[in-house]
Amino acid sequence: MRETGLGLCGLYLLGINLLAFLAYGRDKALARQGRFRIPEARLLLYGALGGSAGAWLGMRRFHHKTKKWRFRIAIPALFLAQMGVLVYLAVAFSLKVGM
Repeated sequence: MRETGLGLCGLYLLGINLLAFLAYGRDKALARQGRFRIPEARLLLYGALGGSAGAWLGMRRFHHKTKKWRFRIAIPALFLAQMGVLVYLAVAFSLKVGM
């Protein structure tokens, strides 16, 4: 049962990070074409929902939103917070399983 839950969490994190990465790339392409863009709130939301690694990679790969202070601060902060939660859960889970 736990393995299924962990697998689903892993799939979710993979999916949301891929979505965030692709959204940053798509928004950059739309910006270059002068077309309607993906709202900034949505790009930040993808990071907040667990896609901070994908958002950060998208920012770096596509050189997108790197000058906006909101993104330069929020995305790395979300990444660090999410990594902290993952480390905490990994330690707590391993201690619980080891008992």
